[in-house]
Amino acid sequence: MFPDDEAHIAMLCQELRPLLDAELTAGNRVAETWRGDFPYPHCLFVMLERPFLVKAEPLPGGVEFVAVDDPHYWKSEYLCPRTNHALACRYS
Repeated sequence: MFPDDEAHIAMLCQELRPLLDAELTAGNRVAETWRGDFPYPHCLFVMLERPFLVKAEPLPGGVEFVAVDDPHYWKSEYLCPRTNHALACRYS
């Protein structure tokens, strides 16, 4: 991971943090992070290396699941519209 990745992970909102922790515990890894205006205005984005390993049911309050399913971008994501933070996964 790069230093920015660690800083971004530390800033991830409380709604998405348990989902990230569950993925890391299950063996998934952070591929990259960024802040900016893509894909949402003023977003913080955490991308995992592999598809989600843990089924988040029920979803934490305030979190939406989005099946992006676009190989140019990523497979799916959990989005917190309150903060515009997202936790996404690649295809493989």
